[in-house]
Amino acid sequence: MFRGDRSWEANQPVSRGPSGGDAGARYGVAMEVLYISSSGSSDATRASIPWHLAVNGSLESGQTVRLVLVGDAAEVLRPEVHDGLEGVGVPALRDLVAKAVERSVLIHV
Repeated sequence: MFRGDRSWEANQPVSRGPSGGDAGARYGVAMEVLYISSSGSSDATRASIPWHLAVNGSLESGQTVRLVLVGDAAEVLRPEVHDGLEGVGVPALRDLVAKAVERSVLIHV
């Protein structure tokens, strides 16, 4: 039974981060994030969410970002498609795609 004695912690392994240092010593270790999207023009909000998270979330916080577009999501790369898509509660897809291209986000189809 645990009674407040924390001596067991001294025997636990130390968590190491990618650089070999103590993982808890730094906040915000650089990450590479992969967003996978499978929604196309039939649902503008679902199609926009991965783009929004990538360019307005991860990129802004200094993370490396890649987007994978599978199935219907590949159609949003066509200008005539993404120019007309505006989801609910997210920026227009044309603005998100433009920002991704401007910031050199890798897009895999």
